[in-house]
Amino acid sequence: MNTAYLIHLGITFAIQLILVGSFSFLFGGVGVPNLAHVSAVAVGAYTAALLALHSGWPFGVALLAAAASGVVSGLVLAVLLRRVRGDYLALLALEVQFLTTTILLNWPSVTRGALGLPGIPRPAGFTTPVAYLVLTVMIAAIVIGAYHAILRSPYGRVMAAVRDDEVAAAAIGKRVPRVRMTAFLLASAGAAVGGALLAHYIQFIDPLPISIPHPAHALAGAIIGGVGSVPGMVVGT
Repeated sequence: MNTAYLIHLGITFAIQLILVGSFSFLFGGVGVPNLAHVSAVAVGAYTAALLALHSGWPFGVALLAAAASGVVSGLVLAVLLRRVRGDYLALLALEVQFLTTTILLNWPSVTRGALGLPGIPRPAGFTTPVAYLVLTVMIAAIVIGAYHAILRSPYGRVMAAVRDDEVAAAAIGKRVPRVRMTAFLLASAGAAVGGALLAHYIQFIDPLPISIPHPAHALAGAIIGGVGSVPGMVVGT
């Protein structure tokens, strides 16, 4: 394998680690296998792409905006899924994902539909593959490190209590809906950051990233590696 290919693998691994890690954080943290998780990836990717193409915002600001858009999408999803569990949650989440795809395909004035958004520039100062590898690894380390710190904190133990038995957690005074929503927001923010990095790397984005194989990969990676742990996130990726 030549150096260019190894660099490509490194960048792809770092981005996928963020996507699998954010899914694993939600699944392992509060026990929600969110099959619409990749919708946040798409929202973050399109937000970053549109800002890079039309606003001229610095990459750091655009990345924060992408994370914020992920938080908004996570909030909407958490509200929609707040009263459902089990198979019904999985089915409703898939429906939300299909709805997101439909919106992206049928909003050509903004997303250009199936044609996608080409020509997304690399961040200034990180235009070379090696520089972009360093950037993605740094951001992946920050995101995964933050998830690890939360899961190992007292709040992480509250999340685990909600995951294991919502009724018991509520009985001892834990605010179950708030804990679940917070986990949704944090996971969606990370997924959106991964989507933004992906868009800037491949310099093109279309509705394909939220097709069925992508959430299936995140789910499989989380399960194979073991949910809710950093080693599991790495192995699953």
